[in-house]
Amino acid sequence: MVSVGDVSEAVEGPVAGVVVANELLDNLPFDVVERTEGGWAELRVAVASGGGFELVAVDAAPGLVAGLPEVAVGCRVPVPGRARRWVSEARGLLSAGRVVALDYGADTVELADRGGMGWLRVHGADGSGSWLERPGHCDITADVAFDQAQADHRAVVCSQADFLRAHGIDDLVAEGWDRWRERASVGDLEALAARSRVTEAAALPALERATAGPPLAMDVMTSRHEVTARLAVRLAAETDLFGEFDPGGEAPAIDLRSVHHLLKVVDGRPLRRPPWYYDTRVQGDGLVDIQAHMADQAQWLVEAA
Repeated sequence: MVSVGDVSEAVEGPVAGVVVANELLDNLPFDVVERTEGGWAELRVAVASGGGFELVAVDAAPGLVAGLPEVAVGCRVPVPGRARRWVSEARGLLSAGRVVALDYGADTVELADRGGMGWLRVHGADGSGSWLERPGHCDITADVAFDQAQADHRAVVCSQADFLRAHGIDDLVAEGWDRWRERASVGDLEALAARSRVTEAAALPALERATAGPPLAMDVMTSRHEVTARLAVRLAAETDLFGEFDPGGEAPAIDLRSVHHLLKVVDGRPLRRPPWYYDTRVQGDGLVDIQAHMADQAQWLVEAA
């Protein structure tokens, strides 16, 4: 496996085949423009007068905003010029075949309706702060503007759920139900595989609704984004206050403890677990999620320090 900057570096065309890009387009560089009373302005990152960075607006070049749809004044949208070029180059390499791109996004008008830069995704080490505050400490991606990315070559765009249904997921789910009913009492790997197939397929509509707009909630499974956990990360990074880990001492450098309640209240209501949760033939003999969460917490504490 090799790393290349352009698809043309990996393939000498023209060839007959299929080019697959799995969550590539959202990672490619993009420009940002804002609709104004007088037209379009390009937003650039500049050094602020008091230090740090800020966004400044300049007149957008005609070529940058050519073909953009009409949106309301004040709306900001991405211009994925690099993604559009990649699609065009990939298509140009094929004498026959297809380019298949798997990614998240929407048309430009829908992205504009999210308000602000709701289509921008920031993946930081501790989940806090603005992407302008700590450049180099977070990954930045943008939902792909599908209508712009395929401007040179029209494509068929479908959701993940529609794609899976078109390729027979409903039949696979039905088969999974039948297998689960037959082997639930056995609790072997075949039964677990069948249960996974059923539950993951049933979650597709919820996944579509959850990803249709900007995030409404943060993942708190390991409390990585919970406020006290974020403060702990900040404190661990302050050497003068926290000190340093002692990996060579007699006691463990990190001591984490957790209590896992079989009976607990979630969102104001008692948590009702399914019968198979208590069946060791299905669930197994140990609760392993606690250890996984602790290992995750230890990793981001060490990373912060």
